[in-house]
Amino acid sequence: MCFALTRVSSYTSNSGTLFSRLNSYAKINKKTQIARTKRLLQTLSPDQKPSFEAMLAQSMSDRNEIKKELDPLHQILSEQTDS
Repeated sequence: MCFALTRVSSYTSNSGTLFSRLNSYAKINKKTQIARTKRLLQTLSPDQKPSFEAMLAQSMSDRNEIKKELDPLHQILSEQTDS
């Protein structure tokens, strides 16, 4: 179990709000980055596209990794608020 998961059990209900804000910020930030890169890809010359396609792939991978890390934390916090 990662450090974040072991520490989450000590948070109060106020941390749920903080977690929600961080969760939203991370998702919005990555979503914005992906949308920006997709828009730029449409305007780039062919020699510039490979590096931006790689950047887009990395951003999408990062987004998936963020989701994978935040989902268990979200589950733990929602279980704590339910009890």
